[in-house]
Amino acid sequence: MPFTGTNFQKIQARFSKTKAGEFLIGRLVSLDSEIFSDAHKQVQLLDQTMAQLFQIYMALR
Repeated sequence: MPFTGTNFQKIQARFSKTKAGEFLIGRLVSLDSEIFSDAHKQVQLLDQTMAQLFQIYMALR
């Protein structure tokens, strides 16, 4: 999970005292995971595209 570190732990300790705070922390972690996953997918797509472009370049060379 991308969220680690003492700053997040401090925020989590402060907000997890209420149900609303627990919900907000859960949503924040969920959003962070979604963003991280989407970024990873974009990098994979870029890698595939670059590999295809390199194959085309080598074929035309």
